Amino acid sequence: MRKFSKIISFLFVAFFYSCEMDILLPEIPQDKIDNSIKGFKHLTEFQKKLINGVYIFSDGKNDFGDTAVVKFSGKNSLSIFVKKKQTYCVLYGGELKGIIRHAGYWRYSLNEKLGFIELEIDENTSTSILNDEMPTSITFNGKYEIDGEEKTITLTYLHQLKEPNYYIIAHRGGGRNIDRLPASENSIELIEFSEALGANGIEIDIQLTKDKVPVLFHDEYLSKRLINQDFFIGKISDYNYEFLDKFVTLKQNEHIPKLEDAFQSIIYNTTLQAIWLDIKTPEVVGIIAPLIVKYQLLAKEVNRDLEIYLGIPDESVLDAYLQLPNKNDLNALCELSTDLVQKSSAKVWAPRWSLGLLEDEIMQMHNNGIKVFTWTLDEELFIKKYIQNGNFDGILSNYPFLVAYEYYTN
Repeated sequence: MRKFSKIISFLFVAFFYSCEMDILLPEIPQDKIDNSIKGFKHLTEFQKKLINGVYIFSDGKNDFGDTAVVKFSGKNSLSIFVKKKQTYCVLYGGELKGIIRHAGYWRYSLNEKLGFIELEIDENTSTSILNDEMPTSITFNGKYEIDGEEKTITLTYLHQLKEPNYYIIAHRGGGRNIDRLPASENSIELIEFSEALGANGIEIDIQLTKDKVPVLFHDEYLSKRLINQDFFIGKISDYNYEFLDKFVTLKQNEHIPKLEDAFQSIIYNTTLQAIWLDIKTPEVVGIIAPLIVKYQLLAKEVNRDLEIYLGIPDESVLDAYLQLPNKNDLNALCELSTDLVQKSSAKVWAPRWSLGLLEDEIMQMHNNGIKVFTWTLDEELFIKKYIQNGNFDGILSNYPFLVAYEYYTN
């Protein structure tokens, strides 16, 4: 009877857990966005830089708060980061008939609520920006939809953004599936979207398939948490890549990506500056080492400011790394003690955030030319504290838009 009760309990937990995996995604009004930006020409990088800044709300502050970070991200999207309700906005557009206008959506990150948003800059100010001149002031006027109601929004330029001398690193390529983002964790689609969330770097998880193909996948085992299919069991390393590519899809129907395909996408389709490879087994190290060298050289050849860091999360991975004949050609990121950071000749030390501000240890690392990233920091108050009072060079987070807001407003 006791055994039967345990089986029933297990089945109940398994059923409940599987239901949790089918997370309802917010519906982005993509058709409305596309119709609003037809025919628009992209702004130049210089024109985007004129617009980037910290802005204050007048209309819209009840829903979004007082202050916003407005920043062009990646190649063509305009992002707005707001502290209230951990909000981010992603807009697209540019210039049409002398007016700068963008349309997209706003999103409360902690629930499913989002809505359409449209912003434009008046003709005189648009003319100055399009002539590569800094106007005396910049104001976005527009509208947004919330709870079935259309409201007005006004954002006025307060001051320019400080230089982005900080690594804002998005966990799992941009965030977790549970965060209800527009693409699955560790997918190429999410990596390409991560800059719109405020990231200038990403962390991705590396596993090996049965035929030794490095792929992006967080868990050791296939499950409904990460894939759509119910009938695949066992480890990802039990399956050849060709089989996985043909029969398995991630939660939002993407394919499990090869590491090489992710490298290609990052180099050619983003402006990301850092890749943190979270190595799941020591066997991965020797297989990906030549790929890191190959794509680090490619990034340099195409004039991309990009560093690829081989993560060392435990001593088994450290041992595999130290046995590499070409380890001096790689950039290691070590999560272990400061002594092991020195032993590995790592370029980055990455202590977990719960160890505190680590002022003395960070000073020691900086004196030796070693950067320091902390992980995985998601709590708003601690993000603010670590940026204001800490000497870290970067933060790994599931909410890069929160890190971006705190960094650019402090």
